[in-house]
Amino acid sequence: MLVAEGVKAVSAGRYAHTMFITEDGELWAMGSNSTGELGIETYGEQAWPVFVMDGVSAVSCGAYHSVVMTVDGMLYVTGQNDYGQFGNGTEEGSSEFIPMYWPLNDW
Repeated sequence: MLVAEGVKAVSAGRYAHTMFITEDGELWAMGSNSTGELGIETYGEQAWPVFVMDGVSAVSCGAYHSVVMTVDGMLYVTGQNDYGQFGNGTEEGSSEFIPMYWPLNDW
């Protein structure tokens, strides 16, 4: 049995991908990656956890996309964007994490 020692957060997508953050801010991912939802710049399943990036403080997995917040407060998104999930005015997806921008001061 594996023990989740050193894991501070985990998120599972609606269908078949999972991400977790270690206590030192590393983001790891596994599972389905048919639309780039793991953010590892490739497509295809990952049967074992794969390192994605460091400096991550929060993660949320959607059905076919994922969003992370870094320790400096930036938001990044990857995966499917067919319905504007990225919030960037397009419907183009990505297999790597791209920054999300919006006018926070206007909210």
